[in-house]
Amino acid sequence: MKTRQIAFTALIAALSVLILYLSSVMPTTRLAMVAFVGILPAIIVEKYSVPSGFILYAVVSLLSLLIIPSKGNAILYIVLFGHYPMFKSLIERLDKLWVEWVIKVSLFNVLLTVFLLINLAILGPGILMGIQIVGISLPVWLAVVLLYIFGSIVFVIYDIGFTRLIGLFIERLAKWL
Repeated sequence: MKTRQIAFTALIAALSVLILYLSSVMPTTRLAMVAFVGILPAIIVEKYSVPSGFILYAVVSLLSLLIIPSKGNAILYIVLFGHYPMFKSLIERLDKLWVEWVIKVSLFNVLLTVFLLINLAILGPGILMGIQIVGISLPVWLAVVLLYIFGSIVFVIYDIGFTRLIGLFIERLAKWL
């Protein structure tokens, strides 16, 4: 890595950890802030390379586990959002849209399962009790099915928005960085 690349990656890492920290002290924007931090490695992937993005992901993951008071936000970043720009870049090299979408949605569902299992291991089975939507108690199996369905829909919307942001970055910001 060149000095400029190291410095720029470190700057993005510091910004990522700062936003993750803020997400733990402002819980109403937690998911949005963690999702935004998950987009930042795309800048490194587009400017330098996929391996550089994975280095950024590893650094931010380690620092967030050490510094962030809310380990849930760190785990959310590590399991669901932080590595996605690199995998997205690799998947989209296949250049077959339907295959890309099948892989992306499958990857999301596998990672959502991992995230749920980690939370279940940390918080115990009590996390599954008292699931309510609009004041109506739902059986656990139905809540989980709805989580996967709506989670996949939100993921597709996230991916489309992510793609547009990367396009904006390439079009407007790449000249300045």
